[in-house]
Amino acid sequence: MRLWSIQPLAVWEKLQKFGTLNNSEAYTQQDFLPAYRWMAGEMTRRIGPSPYTDALPFWAWFQAYDSKRPRPDLRRSAHLPAGSSGVRITLQMVSEQVLLSDFELWHYVLNHWYLPTSMKDSETFEEQTHDEKTDIIIRESWQRIFDLKFSATDIAAPLAKKSLQATFWELRLENVIEVQSFLAR
Repeated sequence: MRLWSIQPLAVWEKLQKFGTLNNSEAYTQQDFLPAYRWMAGEMTRRIGPSPYTDALPFWAWFQAYDSKRPRPDLRRSAHLPAGSSGVRITLQMVSEQVLLSDFELWHYVLNHWYLPTSMKDSETFEEQTHDEKTDIIIRESWQRIFDLKFSATDIAAPLAKKSLQATFWELRLENVIEVQSFLAR
């Protein structure tokens, strides 16, 4: 499975030095920690536990824009803070070590929103009385981000038009097949 991970230059330099890197809370924005911990739990359940204690996912693209444009375009902005040095690392990974999910739907997890199956489902959910079970219902709805065939008007694009992110436990030098440096816009 071919993936592309956008990383600061310092990460590439560390990977060359150590050969293997793992991600932790120290490198994660505090606002994202609950969502990243949730994803780590899903990774443990779906692809197996991390070899590291309290590890968080590494992120990459499987399909950055759609099926015809899977590789991230370094001419675009927002990969890293503007003006910073970065690398696009092309990886060859074993698919059993990777969890794919819908990048657009991931924002429901990041924002702790209910992920509806349709606009009607969304309206029904909003009209309900919210109680202590609401959080469970919201979290259960997030499972849809892993159903890559899930498509719903105004909610989820068809597979060929999805942006698909990949998460995995370790960034390993042995999986690197190409590295391209860039200056973030």
